[in-house]
Amino acid sequence: MTSNCGVEYMKQCMMESWLGRRRLVLLIMLLMITVIGVVVQPTAADHVWIQNQMGETLEVHCMSGDDDLGWQILANGQIYGFGFSQNVWGTTLFWCIFRAQGYLDHHQDVFKGVNYLHHTCWCTVCNWGVSPSGFRCNRKLMAGWGKHAAKNAVKQLTPGGVAPVNAQIMP
Repeated sequence: MTSNCGVEYMKQCMMESWLGRRRLVLLIMLLMITVIGVVVQPTAADHVWIQNQMGETLEVHCMSGDDDLGWQILANGQIYGFGFSQNVWGTTLFWCIFRAQGYLDHHQDVFKGVNYLHHTCWCTVCNWGVSPSGFRCNRKLMAGWGKHAAKNAVKQLTPGGVAPVNAQIMP
């Protein structure tokens, strides 16, 4: 009987040891989840600011895969901005469509998350200036405008789109 008692004791010790290790693993996992949850708490730490330096009205429509911020009409010198939090993978992307009289619509990435290989303008606060010479992020020229080819086409700005008007430009 002593040998049988020893085997039962060993089984009980092994079971207690296994349960102890299992509790320890669960405790470590809960601790890691708590720490990760604190580290990636969403805050609006990232901002995009766009200033109209065109000398005329500028239409801007910004969006991401999750958010459509709608069309904004900016008077010359006016600033439009928005704040957001990057996703936990660092792949947040915001882009805008820019529209101005006499220029082709321009699509520009205005923010790319930290895990993109090629950043448009690496920043957490991205200050864009839009002028006739192009698009600057934190004073660095990123892209230029395309001009309309037809000299006699006058474009009329509307919040929903650009409609051509059949008119001649006066010399």
